[in-house]
Amino acid sequence: MRAFLSQAFAGLDRISTARPLPKRVRTVIVLAVTCGLAGTVHAERWYGNLVLTAQRTNTIPVGATDGSMYLGHANVNVEDVLFYKNRFRLAGNFDWRREASGYREFRPIYYADLFGYGYAINTSYSPYKRKSLWLGGSPTGTVVEVFTHDWRSTVAVTVPKYPTLSVVYNRTRSFDKELLTASNYLQRALVVESGYSRNLYSARGNYYLVQNEDLRNQYRPDIVKAASGTVSGTSPASRLGNASVTLNYYDTRRSLADTNISRGHTSSIAAMAASSYIKRVSAAMSYSGRFTGSTVGSISSPTSRSETISASVGYAPTSYFDFQAIKGYQIDGGGHQYDIQEYVSVTANASRYLRQGVETRMSFTRTLY
Repeated sequence: MRAFLSQAFAGLDRISTARPLPKRVRTVIVLAVTCGLAGTVHAERWYGNLVLTAQRTNTIPVGATDGSMYLGHANVNVEDVLFYKNRFRLAGNFDWRREASGYREFRPIYYADLFGYGYAINTSYSPYKRKSLWLGGSPTGTVVEVFTHDWRSTVAVTVPKYPTLSVVYNRTRSFDKELLTASNYLQRALVVESGYSRNLYSARGNYYLVQNEDLRNQYRPDIVKAASGTVSGTSPASRLGNASVTLNYYDTRRSLADTNISRGHTSSIAAMAASSYIKRVSAAMSYSGRFTGSTVGSISSPTSRSETISASVGYAPTSYFDFQAIKGYQIDGGGHQYDIQEYVSVTANASRYLRQGVETRMSFTRTLY
């Protein structure tokens, strides 16, 4: 295995010092090296597919002789066992497209994955180019070739009885090779998520970061950050009753060239309790609230709130008659102005079983605001 890798890297060094190879030749060499490596280590599983599609339409595009289009898709996968309990996968995904106008597009994606008990590591790389219309002050515009390099990596840890962890990183670079650059962008994104649950309680947190850069101008990164968290708990079921509560918080911030542009935050709570401890009587209470605030530049907006409070009592003296009363409040507003709505609802239901397949029911509801 070591001798094969030494020969492979030596061959790549000789290729890099020689005349640059065309794109297609380099792609075939990468695939050949991948397949050769998998064959040398005696991979235990090979699989893949190949799909070719041809279609024709009556609408003929401008500059084309007919409405034909050809599509091709292929993927190759090889898996093997690494260190007994770990699995390693190499894969290639290839999409090809040819239009009647002569436009061709080829996009490869290369994968490398390592996974085992409680963890998984995935990474992919996709270099491709596409034609794009750039106006540039011209009414007709100019067609330029935009090159894109897309990297994606994911690490996930899921060990029983421990918090889960997921980290995703993505880097996308787009550019062209024109004398007057029309496209030169860089985007980086990071997402971190963790969660933990134990019996009747759970917690989860997220962090999100996106940075966009226009490399044609001065270094002025546009950065968006967001963080959120959720905590919830439920009481064990008992004859006395049960209760649950959930708390959420979300915060987002945006800055341009190290200058804060905006910030927003939202917090919410939801709680509920119910009991049927007394015979033929049921009772429940619930509360939910949402509070939102925002800042644009140096100007802060008043915190807005929306709350709902309700309580209900039910009584069923017999199997065919029940009574329910609900009292509730709805509060909406922000700053020093609030709209409070109060209501009372009374409901009575009566039902009577006459015979098989026949049942009568009468309901009366009265709501006061």
